[in-house]
Amino acid sequence: MDPKSLWTITTNSAQATGETAPSGPAAAAIDGNLATYWHSQYSPAAIALPYNLTVDMFIATNITALKFALRSALSRPVKRIRLETSLDGSSWTEVGGSPFTVPQVEGLQTFTLTNPVTARYFRVIIPSTADTDGTGNTSIAELDIVRQ
Repeated sequence: MDPKSLWTITTNSAQATGETAPSGPAAAAIDGNLATYWHSQYSPAAIALPYNLTVDMFIATNITALKFALRSALSRPVKRIRLETSLDGSSWTEVGGSPFTVPQVEGLQTFTLTNPVTARYFRVIIPSTADTDGTGNTSIAELDIVRQ
């Protein structure tokens, strides 16, 4: 069994309707499909930055890097991310190397941690976006980790 099939994800902002299904909800960011995406909430009212996506991997895992993909065509891109990890979902530590500036390119990008960490949970925090319309809306195609 692929350990990723056990993962669950939560967020403080997700667009439940208005995006082409299955895109919009946070689950689209961990479905292994670069064509789907999570989108921050913009309706009925926008939720302000920062956004966060928290993944429960259900087992402690040795993590050496974060894999991250912007939405295709670089629509609603993220500018910067912070990565935090936790063993219990309550006490969080920012990883070495974070925050990461996200290059505006398509496809999976790998952000290597300064030192490997063991965690059950990881949380991506989005403090800023690279949108040009001033809304602060953003989207992510995929999140994953590199295991040691």
